[in-house]
Amino acid sequence: MLTSVQARMMEIRETTISAMLDILYDILDDIIHVFVCQVDESWEPKCRATVLGSFISFLLENDLYPARRTASETPFSIQKLYDLASSAQILTLESHDYREMAMCVRRSSWDPASVTADTFKNHGGLTLHKKCFGAFHLRSKLKTIYSDIGSAVLQSHIEHMDRQALK
Repeated sequence: MLTSVQARMMEIRETTISAMLDILYDILDDIIHVFVCQVDESWEPKCRATVLGSFISFLLENDLYPARRTASETPFSIQKLYDLASSAQILTLESHDYREMAMCVRRSSWDPASVTADTFKNHGGLTLHKKCFGAFHLRSKLKTIYSDIGSAVLQSHIEHMDRQALK
């Protein structure tokens, strides 16, 4: 039989992990149903496919998909789920404008053989879509839940300990 503190800890785990899973599954639904690309409407299909594929891969790697797990079906602690989701590497599209890239090389003194994708990140021709997944605010939503975790010690416990201390 669980003590009241243990029962409270289990309740906190259930509530917190449920809220975290709700965020993950809500984001999955949003990626499927809302406009994903924050850069250029013409890139939407490729941008959505990249974000959706990598997000589903993250869920699959952690056995959170295709079945949508409940807190009681998840073996993770609050900390482990928070760490996993916070460090998820969600890939985003890098769209290329090869005409702009070629013009950039011509305008510069770069050796075309040594030019890499990094060359264009600040010089034009390569558009990073990192904000396309960032718009779903996964990490900030998880941080809000994580920072609002209640205490396992109830007010009745504190009052009981205060009474014990007076004896």
